[in-house]
Amino acid sequence: MWRTKSVATGDRLAELLEETKTIKYDIIGQSETKRAAETHMMHRDGTGVFLGKRNTTSVSGGVGFIVNSTLLPKIQEIKFLNHRIVYLTFQVDRRLSCTVFQVYAPVADSDPEELADFYESLEEAYTACRSRYKLVVGDFNARLGPRQHTERFIGPHSMEPRNESGELL
Repeated sequence: MWRTKSVATGDRLAELLEETKTIKYDIIGQSETKRAAETHMMHRDGTGVFLGKRNTTSVSGGVGFIVNSTLLPKIQEIKFLNHRIVYLTFQVDRRLSCTVFQVYAPVADSDPEELADFYESLEEAYTACRSRYKLVVGDFNARLGPRQHTERFIGPHSMEPRNESGELL
């Protein structure tokens, strides 16, 4: 996975698609696309572009995927739940599938109801998902801070203290 921000215009999207030629990838997750309308298209090189629209009341939000042409035939479903959550399910083999959830969480000082709604929607979608493998990636607007004494998988160095979103993660 590789994450980028803002492909609001056709020029920015073209820049990103040109850059994808320089890396190896299967799926590129997009957070804060800032697009006014959903975009589902096939690029001339066969790359799939699936971008959601921003929140109708602001210029932020929007999530999506850029999918390598080799993975496109394996895609079973792409579903935009809202301007903050999208998921893509693809076939791993005959019996197993994988679902990738791409998210863009509200900032920590957002309305508490908005934060609760986001995490509730994500939890409902994750729980309902029948895939064997599930990945949740994206921008959680979280600051993890340095590792706490009971944690094993967070590094000891951080420039900022942990915020509320970091606690939730």
